[in-house]
Amino acid sequence: MSFDPTLAGFPLDLSLGIITVHARLYGPRVCRLIRLGLDTGASSTVISSRLILELGYDLKNSRSHADLTTATGGIAAPLITLRQFHCLGKKIPRFRVACHDLPSELMIEGLLGLDFLRRYDVLLRFKSRRIELL
Repeated sequence: MSFDPTLAGFPLDLSLGIITVHARLYGPRVCRLIRLGLDTGASSTVISSRLILELGYDLKNSRSHADLTTATGGIAAPLITLRQFHCLGKKIPRFRVACHDLPSELMIEGLLGLDFLRRYDVLLRFKSRRIELL
């Protein structure tokens, strides 16, 4: 089955070997469109610390942290509340994310976790390469 842009939902990008989606993050300084890996095993959405700083947030003043399990062990990642988070057609004001740099070879700037996904019914259509939030 070929890709049909008239189908409902958003493109399901599998080009990196993982499901990736685009998100727009709003900070005090700038907003950025980024690529995230969809990760149903991540309880929190994770955004690279470098990007969070570029948006204009101050990681040093973060008062709370998320406990993340990585390939090299556990870490305490600072939590930052984004002014606004847009992903898959949904706009969430004051969305809290964990800040942690992922390996650059992944070619993504973070992970879209269950804190976002559990708000919706998610439909993955692999044959038509679409993702829908219901």
